[in-house]
Amino acid sequence: MFDSKALRPANLQKHWQQLRTLEQALHQAAIIAITDQRGTITFANDAFLREIGTF
Repeated sequence: MFDSKALRPANLQKHWQQLRTLEQALHQAAIIAITDQRGTITFANDAFLREIGTF
């Protein structure tokens, strides 16, 4: 069921802030690398760079 209250600006702002907080935690704790279809790394977070080094 669709909840129209979720689309209210105050609620959207709250949800975006929660997503940003989760994103920050994920980038700090998890080793993340994103590659293109050829396997070339196109993004690496700080945790990846600390663990693996530069690429």
